[in-house]
Parts: sequence; C-alpha cells; structure tokens
Amino acid sequence: MRCGYLAPTFAITLLTGCADLPKDPEHTLERVKAEHHLRIGLAENPPWVVRTAGEPRGPEVELMREFARELGARPQWFLGY
Repeated sequence: MRCGYLAPTFAITLLTGCADLPKDPEHTLERVKAEHHLRIGLAENPPWVVRTAGEPRGPEVELMREFARELGARPQWFLGY
C-alpha cells in the first residue's frame, strides 16, 4: 500500500527541480538585444530552407526573420551544407 504513494511523490519532487528551465548561461538573449543582430545557422532543406544568390528563403527562414524582428535584431545567416 505504501509504495503507491512513493512513485507520485518522487515524480513531483523531480519535476519541481526543473521549474527554472530553460537557462541561458551565456546570456545570449541579452547579447542579441544589445548588438541588434541574431546569428542563424541554416542547412538547405527545400522547401523549408532554400539557398539563393541573395538572402535564403522558405517558411523556416521567414519564422527566423520574424523572431529577429521581435527581438529588434537583424538576422545574420550562416549557411551550412
């Protein structure tokens, strides 16, 4: 009978220890807001990310542009292979 209470108590104890996640130990968000640019790494994956002669395009690129805009930053693209 007592074991039935042990598992939920243990689970609740573990979950309360994770309440302060996620963390930003390198203060990336503050740096992006101060420097006004967001470094974004991309890998081409049509149609989500398409490499072009100019700026990359695709739905994921647009999501990152909007995120940078919300932070008051310009996206800085780094394209991988």
